[in-house]
Amino acid sequence: MSSENVRKRKATTKALENWITTSINLVKTEFAVYASLEVNVEQNDDVHSALLDNPQLHFEVDESSNIFEDFITGGPAIAASSTTAPILDEVELYLSSGPEVLKYMDNGQEKTFTPLEWWVNHRSTYPRLSRMALDYLSVPPTSVDVERVFSKGRMVLSYLRNRLTPTTTRGLLCINEWSSKGLLPEKDMLEWIRNVQEKVGESEDEYE
Repeated sequence: MSSENVRKRKATTKALENWITTSINLVKTEFAVYASLEVNVEQNDDVHSALLDNPQLHFEVDESSNIFEDFITGGPAIAASSTTAPILDEVELYLSSGPEVLKYMDNGQEKTFTPLEWWVNHRSTYPRLSRMALDYLSVPPTSVDVERVFSKGRMVLSYLRNRLTPTTTRGLLCINEWSSKGLLPEKDMLEWIRNVQEKVGESEDEYE
């Protein structure tokens, strides 16, 4: 190998190392925003041993959850047993687990997961990091989906319903999308409607 090739290889290696370092620093900087957020995720059998063995972080899951109640926080409520316990550095935990592609190849898994599916399946292991990953990975690569939503919004916000608030319009669009994909349990929808009707009834009673 010529000295020129050696020099180019060293330069490439150095550039790659710098790129990795910069990428990690950027992820850690952005993760600082998510580190203080309350997390709500479902416990599953794939919880990382580092979480199970960590005495500083123990979770209690609220089993009586509703998809509408969970929407604000992202999932069934989980509360830390100690509010003063330091947050586990999920970025370091993720980096120390090794490249995921190598584990995938070594295990000979047949099923292929998309990045979104992987983070959803590992949200108990990385409750805050998965939330950050899903925020970034769910950004549409094109404006097609956004334009489609605008078109649906025009049908929802017709001339006869022009007094709907942005919050109500957004809620109707979300319910339509979730229902079409089978993501909205009917029991949750009915329970939510009953709760709203009860609140409306209480408000009307106050003015009578």
